[in-house]
Amino acid sequence: MVEAKTVGDIVKYETPFDYGRKVITIKQVAGATAGLPIGQLLEDAATKAVVVATGANCNAVLLEEVALADLKAGDTSRVALVRGPAVIDADNVTVAGAQKAAALAALSALGIVSRVGPTYTVGV
Repeated sequence: MVEAKTVGDIVKYETPFDYGRKVITIKQVAGATAGLPIGQLLEDAATKAVVVATGANCNAVLLEEVALADLKAGDTSRVALVRGPAVIDADNVTVAGAQKAAALAALSALGIVSRVGPTYTVGV
């Protein structure tokens, strides 16, 4: 059994009171073959968010899953992390491999920094 990702798998730190979160509109993709998972990196296309095509344009981390049926049916709204200060786990975000470094750099400019692996240390 594979457990689905949770927001806690993606966001390792954020400011209180949902300061960095925002409800965004995700553009309909009529020909989609899969939904969007938590941790999907997004960019703006006019006034709606789409999956990152150019890493340098990345400006959001999806915090709620979008089911395939919802994505195909029409524009849909979900919560995303859009500004920092925040720390995300770079191993758990979803983006095309070639775009990952540029996407994480773009998020860093928004105050959303990424870390790889555990963000803690174990004392002896």
